[in-house]
Amino acid sequence: NDVKLGNDGSIESISGSRDYKYDFYIDSTGFKRLLIDKLGARWQSYGKYLKMKSAITFQTPDTEKYNLWTLAKAMKAGWLFRIPVWGRHGNGYIFDSDYITKDQAQQEVEEYFGHSIDVGKQFHFDPGCVDRAWIKNCCAIGISGSFVEPLEATSIGTSIQQSFLLMHRITNYNDSVIERYNSSFNDIMENIRDFIVLHYITNRSDTQFWRDISSIELPESLKAKLEMWKHKLPIDEDFSDLSNYILFKASNHILVLDGLNIFDRKSIMEEYNSNYDYVKENADRTIFDLHNFEESIKTLDHKEYIRAIRELF
Repeated sequence: NDVKLGNDGSIESISGSRDYKYDFYIDSTGFKRLLIDKLGARWQSYGKYLKMKSAITFQTPDTEKYNLWTLAKAMKAGWLFRIPVWGRHGNGYIFDSDYITKDQAQQEVEEYFGHSIDVGKQFHFDPGCVDRAWIKNCCAIGISGSFVEPLEATSIGTSIQQSFLLMHRITNYNDSVIERYNSSFNDIMENIRDFIVLHYITNRSDTQFWRDISSIELPESLKAKLEMWKHKLPIDEDFSDLSNYILFKASNHILVLDGLNIFDRKSIMEEYNSNYDYVKENADRTIFDLHNFEESIKTLDHKEYIRAIRELF
């Protein structure tokens, strides 16, 4: 209900059914940001680059078998996720409400599935993060600190990385430690922002949404890397100016760049082929037998695997 600050600007106590007084506080109040906003945090919007701002979520029935992956399918004004969980599938349509309404989103989903759905929840959001996740004796972790559209499911990863960062720095912390934490947090969020923006650099043009989003302004940090990656594949060193705690490095970017046909395949292959003999002779690595992996994965029944795990507990 209330957050009381001390003379030094830190949190002295919080009030609920009674007063609670502690040495350190984690703000996990979600979009309300009840603690960190009281300490002066300001929201940094990514809306200039990321246009998704609305979503509907809904459930669909269980199926006999589960996929080993989460579906992310491009729709007319955004994208749809489909996640198999025990007893049902969780689904959602993340869209830009400048182009379609909630009812239009629901209609499009029903056309895709071939049956009616019951929307469980609709919500609106402004993608971005706080300018400082750690202020005084409070750290905002989870949605209270950041929220980017759920493409690539970054909220869980961000919460984990923030927790590791805090674990290593909370003992005997001072202003310099807090500043370093916030610097790493900002790196994590910049990396996520740029990686999600990358997904929308596409030639798709069948709807006004896709025509418009393909021409949005790119962050300078992403533009610089894309210029570098026109004729060479990304390597982890390309991210050495950022914190070690970032979520997406070279291997992640290569998959998206390849799928979107962004880099010049011809020049890259010519370069890599010219160096193949050297790499083959000198690389200290194990060659992964992809064929055997594909054959072994066919024997897995994901739903049966989950059933077995559930029975253990």
